Amino acid sequence: MTLEHLAPHRRFIERHIAPRFRSMNSYDQWPGHRGGLMAGARERGMTVSEHGKTAMFFRDGRLVGGLNRFAPSLTGGLAERICLSKTLTKVALREVGAPIPQGVFVTVKQLGAALEHQRAVGFRPLVLKPSDGNAGRGVTTNITTEKQLRTAWAVARKETVNGRLILEDHVSGVDLRTYVVDGELIGAAVRVPAHVVGDGTSEVSALVAQLTIMRASHAYLRSKKLVVDDVVLTAQGLGRDAVPQEGDVVLLNAEPYLGVGGVNVDVTAELHEDLATLSVETAASIPGLHAVGLDLMVPDVTSGEGAFITELNSRANLSMNQWPAYGEGRPVTGRILDAMERLGARDWAGA
Repeated sequence: MTLEHLAPHRRFIERHIAPRFRSMNSYDQWPGHRGGLMAGARERGMTVSEHGKTAMFFRDGRLVGGLNRFAPSLTGGLAERICLSKTLTKVALREVGAPIPQGVFVTVKQLGAALEHQRAVGFRPLVLKPSDGNAGRGVTTNITTEKQLRTAWAVARKETVNGRLILEDHVSGVDLRTYVVDGELIGAAVRVPAHVVGDGTSEVSALVAQLTIMRASHAYLRSKKLVVDDVVLTAQGLGRDAVPQEGDVVLLNAEPYLGVGGVNVDVTAELHEDLATLSVETAASIPGLHAVGLDLMVPDVTSGEGAFITELNSRANLSMNQWPAYGEGRPVTGRILDAMERLGARDWAGA
C-alpha cells in the first residue's frame, strides 16, 4: 500500500495542525444538526412545532421556515432533488461549466463497462461511489488496479439503493467543505484523516491513547470511532510500538472522514477568494438552493488553482463548520435562521 495520494493531507496537517496538535478545541455539549437549528430558533423567540421528521418555525403566528429531515426550508424541491443525486449534481454542474472530475455513470450490473473504462483511461487513479450515497459510505478512492476496482464495486453496490454508481477521476488535494447561505460564504473547513504528532518519547500506541482523551473533550468528535489501520502504519514504516520523532505526523488511517477518526479544521480566514467565489457562484447556479454545503477537492486552500467540486449537500451537517476540532467555529445555525426570517418576511410581504 502506498500513501502518495494523501501527501496533500499530510502537508496540510504539518502546516495547520501539528504546531497546535495538543490544543484541540473542547466542547462540553453538541446539540447536533437538527437540534442546533431548533435550539437556535427557540433562543430567538420562535415557536418550534415538531411533527415526525418535520420541524416548523413560527414567528408571531407566521411560518418562517423549518426542517424536512435534515434539509432546511431554504432549499427548494428541485434543488433538493439535484443535491440528493450525485448523477443529477454532475449533470447540472457540467452544464454550467463548473470544475468537476470527469467520469462515467454505470449501474451495479455494468462492472464490465467500468473495467473497460478503467483500461481506456490507462488505469489512472479513479474514485467509485454510489450516486445516492452520503457521509462517505460506499466510496473508494485512488483505485489503480482491476482488483481494487472489483473490491470497490462490492463495497459500493451494498450502499446504493437506486443501483447507480459513478466512476470518476481521482483528483488530488484536501477535502474542503464550504457552507453557503443565501449568497454568502459562512465557513470553510478541511477534513483530514486521523493522525497523531510525535513528541520524541511516546510510542504510537501511547499517542493514540492521548488522542482518544483529547477527542473525549470534544462533544462532536467523541461520538465518532477512531480507527487505527495497521496497514497504513506499515506503509509509513511504523508499528504501534514505534516512537515518532518530535513533530512527525503519523497517519492512523487513509480516510478523511470524521466517522473513522478524521478531524475538521476551520480555514475560513485563510481561504483563497477564488474558492469562496467558486462556492458562492456554484450554489447560485442551482435555482432554490439557498443553503448548501459544498465539497471540494483542492490542492491548497490558499490558492484557487486545481480546485474541483465533488458534491453539493443540501443536508450538510453544519457541525463540520460550527464545531471544528481546530480553529474558530462559524455561526452557520444563526445565518440559516437569519435567512429563513429574511426570506420568510419577503414572501409574506409579497403575499
